[in-house]
Formats: sequence, structure tokens, C-alpha cells
Amino acid sequence: DMPEPGTTEADAARTRLHLIEEATGIGSWELDLATGEVRLSANECALQGLPVPPPPEAATYEAWLSRVHPDDREAAGAAAAAALHD
Repeated sequence: DMPEPGTTEADAARTRLHLIEEATGIGSWELDLATGEVRLSANECALQGLPVPPPPEAATYEAWLSRVHPDDREAAGAAAAAALHD
């Protein structure tokens, strides 16, 4: 699909992602590698039991990792580190 006139490709991609999240009930997050800030979608906040927008202390990589089940934390941290280095 072509973006609506006056929108950027990034705006169109955000709109598509929002529609996908609403239709499927999934959430998304992204990590700013320069600042360590984590941006969470509204659905992701709901899935993690956080308000929208989440408090700044909840929007960090470390805070995300602390919310991962203890049995899965090591594997999740390793997978995230591998993704950052690939």
C-alpha cells in the first residue's frame, strides 16, 4: 500500500504496526541504543501491567529484563545481547 499523501513512510509504518497490534493483541517495544531508553506501545504496556505512558523508570532495558520471569531471564538477556551484536 502507498502511504496517504502528506505522510512519511515512517508514519505509514507506525500506522500499520498499530493496526497489527490492535488486530492481534500483541505489543511492541524498541530499544534506543544511544540512550538505553525503551519505547513501549500501548498494547505492550497493557501486557506488562504498566500505565500508558509508562513511568521513565519502567522504560529501560534493565527494567524490561527485571520483568522477565527469573527462569527465562538469562536466556532473554543472552538473546537480546546476540541481537544487538548481529
